[in-house]
Amino acid sequence: MFELSFSITQILKVFGLFFITAIAEILGCYFPYLILNQGKSHWLWVPTALSLAVFVWLL
Repeated sequence: MFELSFSITQILKVFGLFFITAIAEILGCYFPYLILNQGKSHWLWVPTALSLAVFVWLL
């Protein structure tokens, strides 16, 4: 009835996008933790905003 055909490149592409999305989400949550609880530099807000923007775009 239905034929599923996945190539290895499609599988790797989906896995790669999933992995990048997960890393962007983790960094977007970890950087504010470092700033607010560990007293790290406020310059970490820049990569925080960038990683959350990448995360939202990939969703």
